[in-house]
Amino acid sequence: ALAWQPTDATRLTVFAAYQKNDTTYVYGLPAAGTVQPNPNGRIDRDRFTGEPGFNEFVSESYTLGYLLSHRVSDNWTFRQNGLYFTADADYADIFVGGYSADQRTVTRGAYARQDDNHSWSLDNQLEGVFDLGRVRHTVLFGVDYNEQSFAREQYSGTVAPLDLYAPVYGSPVVLGNAPITDYESDNRQIGFYAQDHIKVDDRWVILLGGRYDRFDNEQRDRLTGDRGTPYDDNVFTGRAGLVYLFDNGWAPYLSYSQSFEP
Repeated sequence: ALAWQPTDATRLTVFAAYQKNDTTYVYGLPAAGTVQPNPNGRIDRDRFTGEPGFNEFVSESYTLGYLLSHRVSDNWTFRQNGLYFTADADYADIFVGGYSADQRTVTRGAYARQDDNHSWSLDNQLEGVFDLGRVRHTVLFGVDYNEQSFAREQYSGTVAPLDLYAPVYGSPVVLGNAPITDYESDNRQIGFYAQDHIKVDDRWVILLGGRYDRFDNEQRDRLTGDRGTPYDDNVFTGRAGLVYLFDNGWAPYLSYSQSFEP
């Protein structure tokens, strides 16, 4: 991160991040032999149900963003925050099915997928602070916008069963030549919001806020070319809060909030 303050009223912070994870997903063990009885005894907690050399979860992500703040006057401040994010993941896993009659050998299946995720967002805010008699108001107005694109390609495969009590690894994993899933999804969302933070005599604190969101989504099946039915929605949500500040530090409060999840 790098911060630059050309004037007392303006400050810009630019930040970036890179992260790579290289690990293996642990699918888990059957209930019988762990948390439930099994005639063959207990399964070791660290028993691996996949295949060495196949199971993996590797992800890379990049983030670039900025925080801009400019004091327009003694009472008003403008802020703009921007963020760009991209990530990709390679995921190969072997899942466990049911026991055979011997209660020790489990069936297994395999799959591998590649995920790509890209998004960017922009948030604009205008904040004002002013006093009206014994009441201090901190008002906030804003609009934010974000877009997200996600794509997934997934293959299905086969692998031999595994004896969980005496495992022998090295079974070949055979993946299909064609993907069973290949799609992309695009989301767009814009929101308008306003809020008033009211403080009376440094005792009562009242918060009133509202937000209007509009969201739309489009998906495309890259195997069939089918675009499906576009989805869109819009909703208004609000929140309110009340706090009383005692001299001894107690601050009882009431709050109510709504949110929108497409």
